[in-house]
Amino acid sequence: TKQANEPSHLGNPGGSSVWYSWTASASGRATLSQAEIPVYAPPSGGYNGYDSYGLVLQLVQVYPTCGIETDQNPPAPFFPVFAAYTGTNVASLTPANNLPLQLDAYPNAISFDAVKGQTYQIAFDGNEGTTGDIELYLALTKPARNDSFERRIKLRSISANATSYNAGATHQLGEPLLAGSTDGKTVWWTWRAPVSGTVALALTSSDHAFPLGVYRGKSLEGLQVVAQTGGGMEFSNFEAEEGQTYQIAVSDFSGLTGKISLALRAPIIECPLLRASRLVTGRTLLRYTASPGQVVMLLSSADGVNWKNGPIVNTHRNNVDFLVTKRPTDAGPFYRAIVVDRFSYSTH
Repeated sequence: TKQANEPSHLGNPGGSSVWYSWTASASGRATLSQAEIPVYAPPSGGYNGYDSYGLVLQLVQVYPTCGIETDQNPPAPFFPVFAAYTGTNVASLTPANNLPLQLDAYPNAISFDAVKGQTYQIAFDGNEGTTGDIELYLALTKPARNDSFERRIKLRSISANATSYNAGATHQLGEPLLAGSTDGKTVWWTWRAPVSGTVALALTSSDHAFPLGVYRGKSLEGLQVVAQTGGGMEFSNFEAEEGQTYQIAVSDFSGLTGKISLALRAPIIECPLLRASRLVTGRTLLRYTASPGQVVMLLSSADGVNWKNGPIVNTHRNNVDFLVTKRPTDAGPFYRAIVVDRFSYSTH
């Protein structure tokens, strides 16, 4: 039944609630769902390249043709209604920041920010008072390690993919609040540009269209905006300067958090070939112009169209050398050297 003074959970009138009490063992994002949600993959980075919840379900009415009888007022369908509160009296409960996950695989799941040591009262109700037998799962996700600006993860190379999550993330003092973010639940990466040119960032395959920002600076207090977006799977390009370090932030989407899939693509810069020298051993020495600190990769191709990754060399002077067994000719094989990273890499 619904008690006197019991709130309507997430705006749904309910009417058949049961209650649980839970004390958070750690701070993070708590999730209530009818199916177990897999643990998020740990943050990574490097080479490599819903049913709307809290609203009464609206049924489409199909009016009958003559002679066919149809129920114009079908009974309300059953689905679970979850909500979390703080407080010890049903008449004076304070809602936690309950938000529907809006993920197709978990249509009725909600999440809220949990604080270590805080006790939460959890309501499990049915849509418009309907009843049913459904399991209740509660999961607590602690913040990812790159929640803190000081522990941001390094991205490297001209093509980098990273996975992480901002579930359970917190807002640091002095951290910028991106447009499109409600609470500033932000995680961080850092990338030092190996080349100058237009860089593309994308959040394709992320749970939501998270706001994203790119900054220059070594501390939260000294950050300078380079580019930012209020939310979208594709991100507007920004112009990078070789050797400059950029801080990349991904925040919550109107309070919603989840899986992040971040892709960074910098331009391909080829090193000019100085000469190709045939050695007495039969091999060929290819010498390319490069700048000290650059990491250069040799690509090879039999047809000049399909290229394979080859050896990688750190550049200490103004050129870089590669030894190949087959001498390049007008008919092939073909070689090209591209800048992929900087070995003098630093977090700041």
